[in-house]
Amino acid sequence: MAATNAVTVGCIKKRPTHEDLSHRMTGYVDPTKEAFAAYGRESFPAFSRFGGHIVWRGRFELMLIGPRDATWDACFVAEYISVAAFVEMLRDPVYREAAKHRQAAVLDSRRVRLMPSEAGIGFLAQ
Repeated sequence: MAATNAVTVGCIKKRPTHEDLSHRMTGYVDPTKEAFAAYGRESFPAFSRFGGHIVWRGRFELMLIGPRDATWDACFVAEYISVAAFVEMLRDPVYREAAKHRQAAVLDSRRVRLMPSEAGIGFLAQ
């Protein structure tokens, strides 16, 4: 991974399917499933165009450090060709329109941008 790449770690908690979403998005039979599928389908062209790709994805199993009741439905690591490309994607009109579906589907999420550094012994760079 080149030092100029942008890496993000994301965790997503889906909105319960029975929750009323009329204030955010209407027209879905299963709001969580359909809205998140629409987000993926509609955001992928921008994600790809700005050099994004998923380098890892997995299922949440256990909170090791943090609130015991915290859970996530999906976790992933995405890499972009540069920080500038990542920021441009967030500003892209196609991506911004697709993000409305994500907001309808997701109850909570975390997205952290990371700056790669040299690997080594120990947790902190020397």
